[in-house]
Amino acid sequence: MDGIEEKDRLWLNLMNADGMFGQQLIGYFDETTLGFDWAYDGRVNQSNNYVSFYSIAGNEKYKIQARPSFDPSDIVPLGYFSAVTGEFTIGIDKKEGIFNLEETPIYVEDKEMNIIHNLKESPYTFTTNYGRFENRFVLRYTDAALGNPDFETLDSSVSVASNHGELLIKSHIENIEDVIVYDILGRQLFESKNIANNNFTASNISNSKQTLIVKIKLANGFTVSRKIIL
Repeated sequence: MDGIEEKDRLWLNLMNADGMFGQQLIGYFDETTLGFDWAYDGRVNQSNNYVSFYSIAGNEKYKIQARPSFDPSDIVPLGYFSAVTGEFTIGIDKKEGIFNLEETPIYVEDKEMNIIHNLKESPYTFTTNYGRFENRFVLRYTDAALGNPDFETLDSSVSVASNHGELLIKSHIENIEDVIVYDILGRQLFESKNIANNNFTASNISNSKQTLIVKIKLANGFTVSRKIIL
């Protein structure tokens, strides 16, 4: 509506295919702080929910967190609890103010998988064990942590395929340094180091056909992750 200024607010959802759902709100205001702000912040309800999704500041966990005026260098730690093991997605439910601007990207960084994903392009899908996790994800508004301005080019230059039970990897720019393969529960099934080649092939990784996560470290330190059925 004319005359009403939108606040800089972002709603994030955590959900799975079975309908388990958690939501949090992060907002930026001139008058709020990184501490607890009465009438703005809402702490996490510690009840035994099947899933909980929240942000972290200091020793506090928030379902609703008000932070100082927006700064694109801000990094917000995200935590979650899941009573089940499986696949979840993190996505944008609603955005207002500065988050609607094309020049304001919204990234989630998965520190476990070395992935920074633009949530404005699509939700981020990951697998998790059950339990509480508070060091895996952060919300951020720049991809600078990758340390390489051409990360999209490097990411797209690596192809992963399966052929009759064999894992086939090709990197068109950098040599492949290390390859680690996990199942969807995060258990390591295979590892090969010091490959120093643009091509890599491995077999007998899994005894049965299943979805696997392949982490490929390139010679320049860049890490690519792919999900594949092998």
